[in-house]
Amino acid sequence: MIAHFFDSSFNLEWSWNQFMQDELACSGTDSVNLALAAHMLKANNAYYFFSNVAITASQFNHHFYAQDLADAVKQAVAKGCKIILFNDKKNEATNDGLKIANQYNVDCIVWVQNDPSTYLADYACIKRIVCVTDKYANNFRHQSYFKKIEVIHNFIETASYKIANKKIPFSVSFLGSITLDKGLHHLIKIWPIIKQKYPEAILDVYGSAKLYNNQYSVGPLGIAFEEYEQTYLIPYIGKSLQEAKEKYGVTFVGLTAPKQIKSSLGNYCIGVVNPNCTNSFETFCISAIEFQAAATAVVGANRMGLKETVQQKKTGLLINREDQLLTAIEYLFHHPASMINMGINGSEFVKNKFNRSLVLKDWEKLFSDVLENKKAKPPRFNCLRANYKDWIKYFIGIFKYYNF
Repeated sequence: MIAHFFDSSFNLEWSWNQFMQDELACSGTDSVNLALAAHMLKANNAYYFFSNVAITASQFNHHFYAQDLADAVKQAVAKGCKIILFNDKKNEATNDGLKIANQYNVDCIVWVQNDPSTYLADYACIKRIVCVTDKYANNFRHQSYFKKIEVIHNFIETASYKIANKKIPFSVSFLGSITLDKGLHHLIKIWPIIKQKYPEAILDVYGSAKLYNNQYSVGPLGIAFEEYEQTYLIPYIGKSLQEAKEKYGVTFVGLTAPKQIKSSLGNYCIGVVNPNCTNSFETFCISAIEFQAAATAVVGANRMGLKETVQQKKTGLLINREDQLLTAIEYLFHHPASMINMGINGSEFVKNKFNRSLVLKDWEKLFSDVLENKKAKPPRFNCLRANYKDWIKYFIGIFKYYNF
């Protein structure tokens, strides 16, 4: 029996009916989490789902309320579960839950979408640490817990994304949280230049600072933290959403249900995803594979997960510095044939690598391997693609922890 805990304390209002009908506006990470749970609840009668959200009418009988991870572990033990899967939230609640799991000898699968907590090395109950790209997993080759790491990509249902017959001329879209770590401000800063050169240009922004936490307060524009709006948005596109749209062609769509996103992304020439070339980076970037599924060329930073989820110059353009963003967008504007080909390539690439049916098989195998007490299979070291930092971590891992 397998348990799955989903921490929805930052997104309190959701239901299975909303999710199954593509009407739940949530982050890509949460969407994949719920998609995995929905599949397993349908396919496996011994799968139990716990979340700290009030349960509404649901098609799933094995959905139970749990106050936190520790509570979920205790309930899972009572139901005879041998394994529990959960996201590493890097907080005290996760640590407390691991203590209880260790106490009850419950095998843990920790799903890591961001930097793993330092305390993960302390618990024998952790049997797997799931990273979402090889590139990101290799970042921890020098850690003692690397032997427990396996890579399972995030996924989407690629067939549900509409591919438009014709693109809106000079159209750009951004999809993601409107926060510093997602990099929209780099695009907004250059947008007046783009609009001056290409008067037809439009920019549609899907997302909000509330994407990961619907309790966040926002500024006068209603889309981001007040400091972010005052510093990075208002000086470049005006003091109101109306001014941004009428003067600069920028529309803030806000939090958007997946149904609308899937039908809209294919209309744009270019999909911009996190262009941060310093500081924060993407461990995967679900927005990138969504644009590609809709046959839209992607522009983003040439860093970490995006190197694996976007094929450079085949499905999009990855920049090494933020000041290359304008050049990348203009290149695609001026080379429409290349732009269209990148979109077509992206659709095929995502379908063959990140489609829901393919990745769910990896999850089913992982659950089976843990139940059978098989060893983890960390990604192999790729000496041809390694930089000097990769080599340093590789040798530290070998000599300190025998991480071959």
